[in-house]
Amino acid sequence: MPASLVRDLMPVGVPSCKLSTPIMEIARFLLQQPMEEMVVLGTESEGVGIVECEELVSAYARDMPRLFWLRM
Repeated sequence: MPASLVRDLMPVGVPSCKLSTPIMEIARFLLQQPMEEMVVLGTESEGVGIVECEELVSAYARDMPRLFWLRM
């Protein structure tokens, strides 16, 4: 039996965003899809990182008091 290759295991069509994408846009997308992370692309469309749901929740919790007072 031939050895499996990573291309045989990886999902195709991985969600990605630019470094300049607003956090709320990423959060909405991830809430609507059965995914927990998104690849972040640099200026030349190279992968520079991954943002996870847990990080988005932390950012929201950190910024929530500020957002509350800005709306008043």
